[in-house]
Amino acid sequence: MNSQQRKLKQNKSAMAENGAEAASALEKQIIRQIEYYFGDANLKRDRFLQERVKEDDGWVSLETMTKFNRLKALTEDFNVITTALEKSTNKLIEVRNCCVPGRRTDQIITGERAVTN
Repeated sequence: MNSQQRKLKQNKSAMAENGAEAASALEKQIIRQIEYYFGDANLKRDRFLQERVKEDDGWVSLETMTKFNRLKALTEDFNVITTALEKSTNKLIEVRNCCVPGRRTDQIITGERAVTN
């Protein structure tokens, strides 16, 4: 077993001990896309999303999120999205367990399962 295989085995063991499951390729794409939407670079200039963030203490519904073309192209299934976000390692997004909206955890923009920073 080479060092790369050993490291992979250690990572899998650590995830199993923590009860965490590795994100699939689709889940990684979902995480990356939603974190992009809520990221500093996008959120500063996305007036539509800024307005949604202000409406409900930073929460944005999945109904709203799945209207975004890039996320819609990946999936419109709320369960798939929330499962993916729960596997995010940087925890930029908080997920609420009812209605499953999301928001930044650090609340940089003014403003169940939650998605937070």
